[in-house]
Amino acid sequence: MAGCKPEYMPILIAITKALGGGDFRRTLGSTHAWIPYAWLNGPVARQLGISCDQGEINSQANMSLSRFLSLALMNLAGYYVGQNRMGTFGYLQPWCLVEDEEACRRIGWQSWQEQRGYNINDNTVTLTSALLWGNNMAPSTIDPVRVMQLMAWDISERCQFALGSGKQFTNRVVMMTEPVANILKDGYPSIDQLENALIDNSRRPAYERAFANYYANAGGRKDGGEHSFRQYLSHIIRSENGAETSTPAWYDTNSETMTTVPTMQKGTTAFLITGDSSRNKVQTMPGGGFSTVRIELPANWDSLMAAKGYHVLKDLYLSHADL
Repeated sequence: MAGCKPEYMPILIAITKALGGGDFRRTLGSTHAWIPYAWLNGPVARQLGISCDQGEINSQANMSLSRFLSLALMNLAGYYVGQNRMGTFGYLQPWCLVEDEEACRRIGWQSWQEQRGYNINDNTVTLTSALLWGNNMAPSTIDPVRVMQLMAWDISERCQFALGSGKQFTNRVVMMTEPVANILKDGYPSIDQLENALIDNSRRPAYERAFANYYANAGGRKDGGEHSFRQYLSHIIRSENGAETSTPAWYDTNSETMTTVPTMQKGTTAFLITGDSSRNKVQTMPGGGFSTVRIELPANWDSLMAAKGYHVLKDLYLSHADL
């Protein structure tokens, strides 16, 4: 149980099921050392007091779920360091987040499980992985376009799972606190609109992408090889939909245009409102695919929880009318 309370068992079963998700499992044996982590949606997290607030990954309940995920990777999924978990420098410990769905309602955005086709009051767990905990960004502006551009810059800087190797696009999770989401909503009333704006703006100079891929693409040494760097730059522009676009806002150049390649595509990014609601923070984590599973509760769940002093689950339901 890894220190988990008995009432966490439905969550632990769902985590175990989510371990089998192909998009999630695909990266785990890599030498790049993908770190699995999870987040919860639904009223059961609020009922059990699993934190979505300041320092959430260090809260007692969250930490016990993280320990379970770490042990389950070995003892249930069979991932052992040195056998089929081949991270060159090793692994950080997994962590467990919770989306603040009440904040989503205040902002007017759909929560993650709603975006995936679940009901707002369905309980789900999502597994994914990352290569870094990430640097956070604290905007000092209340202009939603500028905040979006800062996020786009962050995404384009962390557009790959390694500096030069890998595909052009990657999955990612963007965590933001409620104050940041509150700024963004004035320019982007839905997550879909925010995502579209980020896709348009999260572009990287083709030269940067080609330089990294030419000299740091794992498994192949191109320096002095068959193709020159200039030839490879032309290849990147052709194969990765390079185009002459407006120069990204964060570059101070004399040119109004630049040859860039996109770093983000539709449907591969999760946006979560979570963390300390008194802070304005955004954190971007590129990583692996998502595996979302419904948390199934026993038919007598409310009576079992009432006996332990918990609120009835329906008292914690959210309304569709709030959107």
